[in-house]
Amino acid sequence: MNKETHTSVLVLYGYTSNELYIEAIKLNRAHGVGLTSFDKVKIVKKLEDMRYELKDIAMIVQIPIETIRNFVAQRITLNPMGQEQVLKSPLKFLAGGTITMTDEEQDTLSVGSELTLVNQMTQIFSNPKMLRVDSVFLEAIEKIYVLIQEFLIVQKVLNKEGYPIEEELPIKKKEKGKRGRPKSTKNKHK
Repeated sequence: MNKETHTSVLVLYGYTSNELYIEAIKLNRAHGVGLTSFDKVKIVKKLEDMRYELKDIAMIVQIPIETIRNFVAQRITLNPMGQEQVLKSPLKFLAGGTITMTDEEQDTLSVGSELTLVNQMTQIFSNPKMLRVDSVFLEAIEKIYVLIQEFLIVQKVLNKEGYPIEEELPIKKKEKGKRGRPKSTKNKHK
């Protein structure tokens, strides 16, 4: 941390609460961390509720007016009570559907997609030295193991009933090499 004991403050007088909100967005954009897609959609929805025109909203969040409707539509779904809910990137494939996950539960998602998460887990479990194993970790892994088994069973049933999935499940296991590790499918020598 730096050793500063004071900070400069910008005091704005004569602004309405709506104007202060807009000013805060602009200042954050200029001096803070860039807005995520999730943040931008929340801002768009709030500005719509405040009855701002679309051209003004587009300028404030810096999204072209031609694409702002589509940008928002790709990140909105309904909760079970029929209210709009903004989706974080890993869940945006659910846009237009219904979700039972709260904003707080979505906040626990920090990866870009479920495939990214699975790839990270694969990398970690491929190198056991990267793991810090304790009872809490083992309990979480056991829970994931059960959930994955349930997921694969559901996918198998859905596939038999004609629902499209990309590949037959369960996933084929790789052959094991001399050291008990899966054999690489990549050519080492060309």
